[in-house]
Amino acid sequence: VRERLAPLLAKLEQKQILGDCASDDEPLQHRGSVQSRMVFASSDDSDEDVPVPVIPRQDRRRVRVYYMAVPPFLYSRICRSLAQGGLRSETGRDRFVLEKPFGKCAQSCASLCRELASLLREDEAYRIDHYLGKELVMNVLVLRFGNAIFEAVWSRRFVERVEICCLEEVDCKGRGGYFDAYGIIRDVTQNHLAQLLALVAMEQPLSLKADDVRREKVRALRACKVLDSRDVVRGQYDGYADDSSITNKKTTTETFAACKLFVDTPRWAGVPFILTAGKALQEKKVEVRIVFREAPCQVPELRGACRNELVVRVQPDERVYWRVANKVPGLEELQVEPRRMNLMYTHTEVKDMPDAYERLVLEVLRGDATNFVSVEELDASWAVFSPALLALEGTKPERYAYGSTGPSLERLYGSPKKDRVVSMGGSDR
Repeated sequence: VRERLAPLLAKLEQKQILGDCASDDEPLQHRGSVQSRMVFASSDDSDEDVPVPVIPRQDRRRVRVYYMAVPPFLYSRICRSLAQGGLRSETGRDRFVLEKPFGKCAQSCASLCRELASLLREDEAYRIDHYLGKELVMNVLVLRFGNAIFEAVWSRRFVERVEICCLEEVDCKGRGGYFDAYGIIRDVTQNHLAQLLALVAMEQPLSLKADDVRREKVRALRACKVLDSRDVVRGQYDGYADDSSITNKKTTTETFAACKLFVDTPRWAGVPFILTAGKALQEKKVEVRIVFREAPCQVPELRGACRNELVVRVQPDERVYWRVANKVPGLEELQVEPRRMNLMYTHTEVKDMPDAYERLVLEVLRGDATNFVSVEELDASWAVFSPALLALEGTKPERYAYGSTGPSLERLYGSPKKDRVVSMGGSDR
């Protein structure tokens, strides 16, 4: 956590934008540097008494941020130790940044949240999901609600399916011990991809303030039908169990999963949301892809033309683009091919684009919880995934070759899809 936070805070300080954060009562010119105000403490997981940082008494009236990059079972222990050490603010201005995972199922998450609720107020807890700090993810709401052209077609009338993916080329080596206890559904799908689903499926909030945005995200997640285990494709890449940190060499933990979900609202009824995440694949990509229905009553010459798609590429090569059918220039017989209408960022914009953690740390300092996960969102998300996870416990995932596209998703799509080649491999221009 030192390697992550120290450079980010120094960068924010260099940009001179920390002065507008909620802070103590001292004049700005009398405050020390951010680096001088940082205190780090480490602890072994087995420690019964968690060491607390030593903070001068005169500093105890200030806003304090506690960033807990520790296993969740230590959260409560740390909070108790901070209170016993006199490091909890009497003015209620403390902020606690909590990293996932938040439990392994609905029951364990609820237990963790209840325990924390006895120690922290909800407005003190900042459950961080770094995907929510990514520039293109934050752009989803602006695209939807700031542009009539997108909002007009954002429904079951025009949309055939929604694909949300997080594909990684890297494997699990180096963190196999942790990963094997959770798997890709708990590690990525239930949190990162479910948050993206909520942003796509939610209705327009009253404002873009934290309470209003969170309220609509919760409604979208609660409208999701419980995931059916038959609508899940699980895979494990060849050689996964060879990792020395994985003790169970017969492990059935999945490193790839595709889940088909349905949001049961008038806007989205019957439209599948396919959430795909995997490791050791042929490409690295995080994106949201809205696949539209075929144009009705097409003339014979245009039958078979590509479907329109709106793609929000989160990483790499951040951009938003339409995929449309376009005439191939020339004097030859009419030919139609897919082309991109790009909304690309300039080189300077890409260069200056803030890191997700940089943005989220700044929002913690400002006391803005809009892009952090509420306890209601956790509860709603786990309610969707927990029954399927329980049903699939111990079942053997399909094997797939290292560096491939992963297992076949034909079962989720209902029939072979030529469009899937585009979605997973990018054959559109």
